[in-house]
Amino acid sequence: MFPLDGFVTRDPSQVKYAVLNHWYVDRVYDSFIAVITQDPDYPADLPPQDQLDWMANSYSHITDSLEIQLLDIRCRGNVPAPRHNIFATLPTKSPKTWHDLCTLFDNIVYTDPLHGTGKKGPIRQCQICHCVTHPRGLCPFPNIEGWLSPKINNPPPSDAVATSGETGTNRHETNRILTCTY
Repeated sequence: MFPLDGFVTRDPSQVKYAVLNHWYVDRVYDSFIAVITQDPDYPADLPPQDQLDWMANSYSHITDSLEIQLLDIRCRGNVPAPRHNIFATLPTKSPKTWHDLCTLFDNIVYTDPLHGTGKKGPIRQCQICHCVTHPRGLCPFPNIEGWLSPKINNPPPSDAVATSGETGTNRHETNRILTCTY
């Protein structure tokens, strides 16, 4: 659904707890109802109690399917800047409803007294596999035997960085350190 930046914990279970604490707030559920009742598959022809049950089951489906994936991002100096990808199955086939639900959840500022504040981070596409769940430096595919596409360039030896201007090599092209710009 979206990446969260800002939490200081690397523990996905702690982030999941913080996210669910926000998703269980009445105003978030009310906003969900406002979106899901506009879905083309909303069962408006059912009796009111069945509609309420359908909405509650749909919301439970989202919260039950919530998964958090840690990306161990590091800034210069090996400073941790953990990013957590948020995944959940949304109860719709409508692109508009799906977009509106993602917008609802990614506009929340997630706060936790022990783990900081998480908010939606920028979505960046991996330049190797084109996936949006990880940056180039954390792409798992080049490690697969037989991978024939681009590889991650490992950092040059320290003496190569010092002489990079002399050899014509741009050290930024071969340096694997991720710069934290979000």
